[in-house]
Amino acid sequence: MLRTMLRTPSVNPYLNLAFESYLMSRPAPRQNLLLLYRNAPSVVVGRHQNIHAECNLRLMQEHGVVPVRRVSGGGAVYHDLGNVNIAFLGPAEQYDQEANYHVVLEALHSLGFAVERNERNDLLLDGKKISGSAFRHSGGTSLHHLTLLVAPDFERLSGMLHGDSVFAYESKGINSVRSEVSSLARSKHEYGDIDTALPTLEHALARSFKPDQQPTVLPMRAIAGLPEVQHHRQRLES
Repeated sequence: MLRTMLRTPSVNPYLNLAFESYLMSRPAPRQNLLLLYRNAPSVVVGRHQNIHAECNLRLMQEHGVVPVRRVSGGGAVYHDLGNVNIAFLGPAEQYDQEANYHVVLEALHSLGFAVERNERNDLLLDGKKISGSAFRHSGGTSLHHLTLLVAPDFERLSGMLHGDSVFAYESKGINSVRSEVSSLARSKHEYGDIDTALPTLEHALARSFKPDQQPTVLPMRAIAGLPEVQHHRQRLES
């Protein structure tokens, strides 16, 4: 089956999550897709969560941080340009969660990060969480996406989530349990420059994922101009 790796240049969280929703809503794909994107400061909550319970909306508004609801479950997570978001999409009958984690772990190990996966499917570096996942299976398509903390602004995010953490686990479908976190930059200082680190990470993921063609950066117009994407974006922004 065809393996495709894409990256969107958009940093608009509404547009990026609308594009993910569009990919989920299409007829069952005939390819395995790896999508990379980054979001401007935002708090992304699970589809069953109460935004008011998870987010400090007053503080977020003061700092220009927007709330966004994704199509998958799981807990709330803070996004900014220091995070890299990785999404795996493919036919539900060929969904392989272990293979997805293998791609990410192999890439990080190749860069010298001793990352481990725990029983909650978190990725840990020096015992602290650097990545959490969420999942969605619908209409013959499976989505597994995760946020990788490369060089987030920990000082800015302080207080954005109730409980003072970048990540939160979903608990009983509504509330979240917080987790102690770290980042790649805290382990290797050269990853503090996200613009330098991003190509390195992208190349490592490509070596592990092995797409059939070179990774493609999608033109912004190709994404934003799709009527289905516009529809999903309007829903997210409402």
